[in-house]
Amino acid sequence: MNPKDVLTQVVNRCIAEGSPIYEEQPMPKHTHSITSFIVEGGRTAEFPLDMLRYDSAWPRDSSDAATMARTEGSAPRRRVMLNTVSPHAPTIGRWESFGWKVIAADRYGHYREDELLEIRNQEMM
Repeated sequence: MNPKDVLTQVVNRCIAEGSPIYEEQPMPKHTHSITSFIVEGGRTAEFPLDMLRYDSAWPRDSSDAATMARTEGSAPRRRVMLNTVSPHAPTIGRWESFGWKVIAADRYGHYREDELLEIRNQEMM
């Protein structure tokens, strides 16, 4: 018996028995949530691009991307807001090993997004 005939028999048997040929499965629920966090680094500290990969992170917006790219400027410190879906990020110790400090994160609901933006935009001493 060829494969087409076997398939036809199976389909006909399912129809005769009232069994579903195809049972729709529910879509898996989204299991990752986005966490925002702010890192701060010195004017001369180059942004550790590898940390984006390590923490599965990306800049929140174009101003954060521009701040990452800047290596010199008048502000003694730079703040960058990042988003991540990693349940383990931000990895504070690893950021510190590159000379950057995690200064705020909304992982535990301590900050709303508007509060994080306010922290990012505060004048730096």
